[in-house]
Amino acid sequence: MKKFGIRIMICICLFTLIGCQSSSKISDEPASIIENSHFSEGFNDIGLFWTCSFDNMYISVIFKEDNPQKYFAQHTLQISQIKTIQVYPDQKKTDQFIYMIYNEGKFQIDQDDIEQFQDEGRKEAFELYQKKINDLSLTTEDIGEWILSYFNEHVRPTLIALAQKETEELIQRIKKQGYKYQKEESGRVLIESDKSPYKIVVNADSCMIVDKKMDLTGGMKTGYMYNATLGSVGYIKDDEVIISYQYKDSTVLQGQPSKTQYLEFLNIKKWYDQFLVEMETDTLTLESL
Repeated sequence: MKKFGIRIMICICLFTLIGCQSSSKISDEPASIIENSHFSEGFNDIGLFWTCSFDNMYISVIFKEDNPQKYFAQHTLQISQIKTIQVYPDQKKTDQFIYMIYNEGKFQIDQDDIEQFQDEGRKEAFELYQKKINDLSLTTEDIGEWILSYFNEHVRPTLIALAQKETEELIQRIKKQGYKYQKEESGRVLIESDKSPYKIVVNADSCMIVDKKMDLTGGMKTGYMYNATLGSVGYIKDDEVIISYQYKDSTVLQGQPSKTQYLEFLNIKKWYDQFLVEMETDTLTLESL
């Protein structure tokens, strides 16, 4: 009986050791370490920055996109779409931060910035940052790679769900205001009204406004076309661009518009801007229809 009891105790110890090893292995993963160190995340109040914090360290990710919450509902986050990553080793010391950059194929801390601004708290911030990630057995590369994977795997699904809800609500508003909403098998969306001189065409992540009389079923097209995605308007004849105009800097890109044509350029944009106000939406949301 004693031998049997000893065997049981040995088995229990072995199972305990195996369980500890498994637990240790999981906790050693960067994602597990970060997400189990008082982790929190979310967009800031104006929705332009995504922030996360762990171990009293605060990280702010600033994107190149003007409307990241809507943009990343349609696209995965790539390193090229990140403008800056600011790291605050101590959340209470908002004047002490460092920059994380992507250089030579890996995430690292911007040493040139630390050298240039070491008198402004960069050096102290870097030293505290290094101590914290060393204590957690993390590297800057671990954190940078985690930012990309966590955002795409956990943040994007929430953004997608919100965008889908907003799209459904927008379609209801469009119909309620008397517009016809039609989604074709090709995926193209047409929005038009009997009272409107124009119709909206959404196709392949682009939003176009065209003359209502323009036939889109086939053949060569003639009339005015406003590309809301690019911010340019033009007059085409038999599918050939005759005149092209860019709103953002009032530049004529091609041809020379007459006074009548120029007024039409203004009218089509004015109508579309009013449509956005009326529907409480924007071009990026329309593009997702």
